[in-house]
Amino acid sequence: MAGLGSTEAGPISLYWHSHVALAGNIGLLVPGVTLKLTPTDGKLEARVQSLCVTPGYWRRNDLTSGVFDDEGFL
Repeated sequence: MAGLGSTEAGPISLYWHSHVALAGNIGLLVPGVTLKLTPTDGKLEARVQSLCVTPGYWRRNDLTSGVFDDEGFL
């Protein structure tokens, strides 16, 4: 089993369960998570939105404003 996520996203957003590992497979969304793939520097960046995503960094509005896009994806 493999899981992708970050501390800010609760900690898992995508998971994959298989006996064979395949490069490039990011898995399935955890229920309640919305995924958006955004072109960034010639690659695709995975951004997530969910109730499990932190609303922001404690007392650091300067950091919070830099991690969310215009649609509220982390």
